[in-house]
Amino acid sequence: VAGAVAAWVVTPASPAPARAPSWMRATAAVALLLLAAAAFMLAREIAGGGDVLARRAERLLALPAVPPVMLNNTAWMIISEQSPTPEQIQLALRSAQRAVAQTDRSEPNFLDTLAETQFLAGYSEDALDTIDEAIALVPGESYFVEQRRLFLLG
Repeated sequence: VAGAVAAWVVTPASPAPARAPSWMRATAAVALLLLAAAAFMLAREIAGGGDVLARRAERLLALPAVPPVMLNNTAWMIISEQSPTPEQIQLALRSAQRAVAQTDRSEPNFLDTLAETQFLAGYSEDALDTIDEAIALVPGESYFVEQRRLFLLG
């Protein structure tokens, strides 16, 4: 829209008719087709939701060295989906476990992601133990205390 307004402002009132060379028209058509294909692929990936995230988790887990924040964030996004499948939850669990292991269990937010994933996977006792580790690292952090309370409520 801004480009159209800018073109309208700078275009003379009665522009001289000009005809772009055929190679330029062909190049523009190909560029538009590529842009449309890219937009379609992006929309398909976004609509894929948990499946896209699960594929990402699989790719990350297959790599020998991945920053733990990438593993943690992927796990968090998977469990934050509307209705993750049991397979997706297991991938999130493996991702969160690896992120926590890589940080020697010293990052409370990663421990929280692991605890959430454990709880979602049905490992309530493990989730309580893990969130207790996070609480021990940052005593008094109300978010982690509330998480623990929610885990106890089921």
